[in-house]
Amino acid sequence: MSLVNFSGQNVVEFTITGFDHLPYHKLMGAGILLAYCLALLCSTTNICVISTDRRLHRPMYLLICNLALVDIMFTTGASTTMISVLLAGDKTVSYSSCLSRVFIYQLGDVTQCLALSLMALDRTVAISEPLRYATILTNQRACLLIVVSWLLGIGLHGQVLPSKG
Repeated sequence: MSLVNFSGQNVVEFTITGFDHLPYHKLMGAGILLAYCLALLCSTTNICVISTDRRLHRPMYLLICNLALVDIMFTTGASTTMISVLLAGDKTVSYSSCLSRVFIYQLGDVTQCLALSLMALDRTVAISEPLRYATILTNQRACLLIVVSWLLGIGLHGQVLPSKG
């Protein structure tokens, strides 16, 4: 028995149901929008403060900027669909839009784990080798670790998604 669908129909869009029974779905959508805007504002402020203040150009603060960037990506992937469904009443999501949001969400998930691991590594080096910390973890090495974590996240994400075939 074959598990392949030979109907020739491709999925064009998804219909999101299950929120029709909520009595205050606009209020819930406004709450999610407010939380999303606060997350964007705080993460952007964090990045701007660290990038403009020269005294904060140290490995730990670079890792915090990376985490703020991951947070922006993660919350964007997670909440934009809910905002459009609850506030705008748009109950359909195109296949490509859904796929891109899932990609952003899952990449944010993997990259957030790697960013937190890098921050733990930074603190481990600072605690275990306090006198050599500045030579072990430089800004260049922190940036290299951030780039490697993003490449690893993209590479791992490519392994998680099912391939068409």
